[in-house]
Amino acid sequence: MMRERVVTFALLVLAFDAYGYRVEELLNSRYPCKGKYVVKNRSNADFVIVEASANDIADISQKAFVDRSGTSNLATFWTEGLMRHIRRNFPHLGMMWLEMATRNWIGHWKDGKKGGLRLPPYRLDAAEDHLHVLRYYDLPQLDILHMIGPGWSQDDWNFRDGCYFTDPVHPTRYGHNISASVIMYALDGMLQRAAARDLAMYVEAKFLESIDFDRNETYDRLVKSNENWYFGTDVQTKPSTFMTTSHSSCLNIDLQFDGRVSLLAVSLLHTYQGVGTARVGLTERCIATSDEFVQIGKEEVFDCLWGERASETQMHILSHDFSAVGRSGCAKYLRVCSSDDPGRAAKLKLFSTSFVRKV
Repeated sequence: MMRERVVTFALLVLAFDAYGYRVEELLNSRYPCKGKYVVKNRSNADFVIVEASANDIADISQKAFVDRSGTSNLATFWTEGLMRHIRRNFPHLGMMWLEMATRNWIGHWKDGKKGGLRLPPYRLDAAEDHLHVLRYYDLPQLDILHMIGPGWSQDDWNFRDGCYFTDPVHPTRYGHNISASVIMYALDGMLQRAAARDLAMYVEAKFLESIDFDRNETYDRLVKSNENWYFGTDVQTKPSTFMTTSHSSCLNIDLQFDGRVSLLAVSLLHTYQGVGTARVGLTERCIATSDEFVQIGKEEVFDCLWGERASETQMHILSHDFSAVGRSGCAKYLRVCSSDDPGRAAKLKLFSTSFVRKV
């Protein structure tokens, strides 16, 4: 039987009768699991949310030491100290930095008339000073006040004073609910990206095949049908690869796979002059095709000429789903053809291909 797992989120520098309960509720309702999520002030946590308080605001004008980029202040000093302590002693922890407080009375009324247009600086906070350190440690920062709005109008300030803040630095119940929603939005994004990365790694490990065209031996072994393609380079300082400079020139490259393919991609040279278009597709050959190369699915055309003053390889993923076409047991081949338009250059350089085996 699976042992229940308690995933703990620790909140640092927090008056806990606040957004923590709402984050805990949202986590357990949105991501039910064998166990539960707990959000509280505790040391043995899996994830830490650091709330920056109003006290840091007073520190940003006090110089403290010289750091990586020059003279710093006490806000960055204590942020750096906290990051070093946590990373040294708890390197496994996930972390997020939350900015909730500001001195929103900063700024003044135009012509001294209350209710008129406020002039900058609109507020004072330590968010930028914290970010100076957080970027170095690659940690996410959620700045609630920047998300709410710039505070240019009286309506903005009425919302802050009447809804978000209960006093110049402490959020109301509504303010804490806003913060909880922002935290969950960030966590949702992190979990979605992690799931996509895990899926990509799984697909790559189990089903993805890649072939680089950087060796003459690969050309000799895999090219089975060739019309004026060769392994080489037209510029001495550039790497050799599969290329052609002839119009209407095609080649078929053995993918060394006889099942069905669900996804196909190629990497081609893109540059600003002297290249043409590539017609790319998938073919198969076996006894059922009378040992002839037969196109399966649709070909796609990629223009290798672009306006950038640079030469780079670009990967193109064919939009056609090949998983429902072709025959199992027939060898699969990548087919690439150069342009037949005499008004365009013919040169193509092919650097690699990748395909996903159908599950």
